[in-house]
Amino acid sequence: MSTSENDLAFGPKMAALKPQHQKFVNAYFSDDAGSSIKRRLIFAAVEAGYGGPKTKNNQRSMEYIGWRVSAIPEVKAAITEEGRRRNRLVLPIAVTAARNVLANPKHRDHGKIIMYYLSLIDPPGAQLDVKLEHVPPSVEATQAVIDRIAALAKTVGAALPALPAPPVLDAECIEVDDEG
Repeated sequence: MSTSENDLAFGPKMAALKPQHQKFVNAYFSDDAGSSIKRRLIFAAVEAGYGGPKTKNNQRSMEYIGWRVSAIPEVKAAITEEGRRRNRLVLPIAVTAARNVLANPKHRDHGKIIMYYLSLIDPPGAQLDVKLEHVPPSVEATQAVIDRIAALAKTVGAALPALPAPPVLDAECIEVDDEG
């Protein structure tokens, strides 16, 4: 897929960029840019016209410029938009390739493609059973936390207000069995 085929329509984020930034994003996705991010950044910066006579031949400088341009929020958003758009363009090719593998039972990945398509039809599920049990803290644990807070407050010179005594509940307990 050549770059000129990908340049036919811009998304809204790409269309909103300055022409130099548009050139940068297009060059970033060019087939000639190379496979590593470093090479793509250098290629995009050079193709978009960044750098002067002294920096054009200095790969470290052009890589730095590429990183700076790619970090601009609008450029970053356009790179994301273009990546999604261009992936959609490749999808029909990938589907055709998968169909060709399915049509050839002797292909080494025939079984993998079958399993992939079966997983789309009936995706494997995972069941996770979680039992959440609330255990109220004991009186001793609560008192230990209060004492620790008071000790920490004392070390920083803060005074804690006196805590009110907990209310005493006057209640009658009735034991109920499962049947009613």
